[in-house]
Amino acid sequence: YHPDRPGVRTVTAVSEGEEGSGIILVLAPEESVIVIGIEGGLQKSLFPEEYRRIAQEVVGDLSRTYRVVYLTRWLGAGLVKDWLEKHQFPQSVVLRWRDERVFKLMENNGVRVEAVVGSATLLGAAPDAIQHRFTFDENSDASVSGWEDIRKALLGGNDKSD
Repeated sequence: YHPDRPGVRTVTAVSEGEEGSGIILVLAPEESVIVIGIEGGLQKSLFPEEYRRIAQEVVGDLSRTYRVVYLTRWLGAGLVKDWLEKHQFPQSVVLRWRDERVFKLMENNGVRVEAVVGSATLLGAAPDAIQHRFTFDENSDASVSGWEDIRKALLGGNDKSD
């Protein structure tokens, strides 16, 4: 399969009566991604409606400028994809977090990471070259009080939702 343009694509493969599908993310050379850890980045959003609504809005705004890559450490990728779809988060790939190896894999595939949102542990595994780091862990230099801080830092107050 050779995609004809950048974007999020659903690909289905059929072989000997078996069928499977998945999402791939195709990046243009100038595009970069924001990596969001489900546990640590969206964890607060899993339950209270107000947190979820704000996170969904900000991630949606960010996805107009950057591509989004979701990482999960403990929850299954299928469960995460279903939850993201149900709550209308931007569709994208969900990768299994395997310490710094996931960042090395992205780097080896030419993926430029603009920002990481997640737990302090996730931020610690990210390469030093990633300038923008955000966590909701209170005892961290990269701590933010909410998703609005992330929007302001990455979009400069321009949410592009108008």
